Amino acid sequence: MVHQESVALAERAEHHHVGLREAAAQVRAIVGLPLTAYLANAGTVQEFVTSVEKTGNGSDDVFTPRLAAVLELATVFRAANALSRMRSWLREVDY
Repeated sequence: MVHQESVALAERAEHHHVGLREAAAQVRAIVGLPLTAYLANAGTVQEFVTSVEKTGNGSDDVFTPRLAAVLELATVFRAANALSRMRSWLREVDY
């Protein structure tokens, strides 16, 4: 059930057509650079930063769909007037 919901969330997020540079900037503004790199599934913050610089605002990379999903999640927190709590919530999520 959780996997199906994750897939559905990712599919909805991909329809936003957000490029990497834009998605990275938006997510970074919400949760900070280290957590943004982690959520993008980068090995290191430097790997993430380098990828953003090289890719620019194209969407043909492995990080953009994950960051788009984070932005979709941010809409849920924003609707609940709890965007400021998103960072701590994401850090507490234990898989």
